[in-house]
Amino acid sequence: MKNLLTISLCVFVFNVSSFAVIYDIPHNGLTDHGQATVTGTIAWYMATYGINDTYRLSSNANYYTSKTLTVPSGSILTVAPNITATVKAGGNSSSPVYDNALIVLQNGAQLYGRDGNYATLTINANRLAKTGIDVRYSTNSLIADCTVIDTLNTYSTAGMRYQHLINGDGTTNLTVDHCLLRNAGYPASNMNVYDSVARGISVCNATDPEVIYCDIAYTMGGSVAIAETVGAEIGHNYLQYSGRCSAVYGESYSEDSIIGYHNTGATVGVDKRCYIRYNLIRYYGNHGVHVSGIGFHIDNNEIYDGYNYAVYLGDWRSPDTECSSDSTVTYNYVEVGSNASYSLCFDPYEPYTISTTGNTGQVLGSWGATCSN
Repeated sequence: MKNLLTISLCVFVFNVSSFAVIYDIPHNGLTDHGQATVTGTIAWYMATYGINDTYRLSSNANYYTSKTLTVPSGSILTVAPNITATVKAGGNSSSPVYDNALIVLQNGAQLYGRDGNYATLTINANRLAKTGIDVRYSTNSLIADCTVIDTLNTYSTAGMRYQHLINGDGTTNLTVDHCLLRNAGYPASNMNVYDSVARGISVCNATDPEVIYCDIAYTMGGSVAIAETVGAEIGHNYLQYSGRCSAVYGESYSEDSIIGYHNTGATVGVDKRCYIRYNLIRYYGNHGVHVSGIGFHIDNNEIYDGYNYAVYLGDWRSPDTECSSDSTVTYNYVEVGSNASYSLCFDPYEPYTISTTGNTGQVLGSWGATCSN
């Protein structure tokens, strides 16, 4: 009997006293809040007052922008008390925001809604912006208590690339907490798109990212990507309906819900210190969790109703196939996917270095080639 995980909705308390000034930004009937030369727009406030301030949307309204909005270093973008607001990509395919990010966070910037309620602030890419929130290469940034939806859903012959709801690649100490994410490139204008990596959250080549208490669904690619990342905490999330591209229906490729295998860069041979725990993962188009390397702790999850393995600790790509070791896959509830004969796969792996204690459900393991780290 599987016991559904309960996500406790705790309220984050943020210290805004260290920020210099709070600016309330009313809608004022402005049609384009991306115009920095128009007094009173979001872009004007941020360009005029700059870093280390707090910018609060103070109208119950859609704040349309035809351009990318950049939250300055050390600043906060949030909502005023009792306000529910949306920042929404506007215009058309000729607008600067088209095929770019809707929001960019600089170092130490924060974006969050109110009172632990992700419905109070929505970031709507509106099928125009490629990325909802782009926080790449920043340090100590925070995204919390908000909704991020509807990235660009058209594609090229090379596939749907980087149309993530949140792109945190290359970050240090990024936290994404209590966010609702929907429709990363989904539904695509053509669902037969091949090789889609439109993800919920991408934190590849990152250090110490946290993705916690989030609800992520309907992604053409994976829910959370952690390739080449050290120190990831992926916990207490609902991850559903990932890998929606046509590969799930029998083509040769679809991304896994949590994906981070075949690491070939500087993190090869490094303890990943990665904790994937207390997540509910289901309706995945390929594997539930697919990672490889040293130091993965995949514990206390519920992973079922998917296509292939619930957990795949291993690497099938060559050359430089990565050896997995010093890891735990314990106390999970798992089921065999509709296209699989096993729920767990370890290939290749270092013998006597992987614990599989306490798993329940349909616990059928496939142990492949051995290797040594």
